[in-house]
Amino acid sequence: MIMGDLNLERWDGDGIPEAMEELHNNPLVNQEVANGSLYPTSSGALEHATDSNSTHPYPERITSLFGLAVDYAMPSATLNVTDSGVYWSATGEAGRLLFNDERVGDYGDGKDISSDHRMVWIEAKL
Repeated sequence: MIMGDLNLERWDGDGIPEAMEELHNNPLVNQEVANGSLYPTSSGALEHATDSNSTHPYPERITSLFGLAVDYAMPSATLNVTDSGVYWSATGEAGRLLFNDERVGDYGDGKDISSDHRMVWIEAKL
């Protein structure tokens, strides 16, 4: 399992995207999570991308307020993953105030209340 804030994405940003591309395509990594139907997404990311006029090719996969997918939970190929996501609720969804509360700080999001990154999670059957 590789997880955490890697601050690198394969489609955009200042890093070396080839490194992340190699990780995503490594046969030791669960390909349904890395590239397939279990890639972590959220409705909050999609809403944020729409509100900020993002040009990200996969806006539902964004994990940060700066518009990149830089946080990961990448399990091994042998782990039986049943679900995944990014904990980023859209407006009106449960849990939204944990990271978007206009009453806190200057903007009500980001580091004013929690972080400018969102938690990526997977669920696996052991």
